Amino acid sequence: GRIHQELAHCSGGDQVEYDKALKDYEAALRIRLKSLPIDHSDVAVSYYNLASLHLDRQEYEEANNQIQKALNVQRKLFSAHHPDIRQTINLEKKIKIMLDYRTNQSNQGENTA
Repeated sequence: GRIHQELAHCSGGDQVEYDKALKDYEAALRIRLKSLPIDHSDVAVSYYNLASLHLDRQEYEEANNQIQKALNVQRKLFSAHHPDIRQTINLEKKIKIMLDYRTNQSNQGENTA
C-alpha cells in the first residue's frame, strides 16, 4: 500500500503520469482495504489522495465522491477540529467550488444558446 501511495505521489503532470498515479492510488486503496479496518486513517488518506488527483484531472464528481468517503472515515476517528479533517474539508470546498463553477458555466451556455 505504502509503495503504491509513494509512486502515485511522485507521478503527476501530464495525462500519462496522471493515469499512472491513478492506478497507483487505486492499488494502494485496494491493498489498504484488504489489510486494514475500513475505518483506518490510512484508508482515509487513500480516499483523500484520490479526490485530490481527480480534482487535478477536472473530474469533479468523482473527486467529490472520494472526498466524502475520506470525510466519513475521518469523522469516525477524529474530532471536528482535527487537522486532518480541516485539511479534508478545505479540499472538499475546492471541489464544490469547481462543481458549482461547472454548473454555472453549463447553465450560462444553455441561456445563450
